[in-house]
Amino acid sequence: MFNQRGQIPIIILVIFMKNNFREGFTLIELLVVIAIIAILSTFILSSLGSAKSKSRDTTRKQNLDQIVKAISLYYSSNGDIPGLTNNCVAISDSMLGSGVLVPTFIKSIPTDPTRSALGTSGNYVYENQSNNTGKYRVCATMENSSAGNITPAISVCGGSAVYNYCVNQ
Repeated sequence: MFNQRGQIPIIILVIFMKNNFREGFTLIELLVVIAIIAILSTFILSSLGSAKSKSRDTTRKQNLDQIVKAISLYYSSNGDIPGLTNNCVAISDSMLGSGVLVPTFIKSIPTDPTRSALGTSGNYVYENQSNNTGKYRVCATMENSSAGNITPAISVCGGSAVYNYCVNQ
């Protein structure tokens, strides 16, 4: 079996390899690999869903911050906040849109990332609480309850929509 140098001849190695090593994978091995890939992809896709909703909640908070800054600029310029006292409107309404905040104090009114059933037109709501003191609040509904700052969620405008995140000024 061994030659003079103590090596196995190549012909014997080839025969040994052909007889003891099979080509390809069995069906069971392929099914196990596919099952493992499916389980891992399920975990990845579920974590992506929560990341997307957290991203939308962050966008909502940033949008409210822009609106609050625009209303503060309006208050600084006019000595009053827009709207009538105890008036509650969807922020995209003409009450705060063209000619009031846009384009002087904000380029455009930001909208909810999903435009879900918030307020009366699918956006954020604004409530003028007192003209004399400049008190108002801007509210949105966060997808993740942990992202909200109000527990339990409240109905700001007396409608059926509830809000779990408000900025009071």
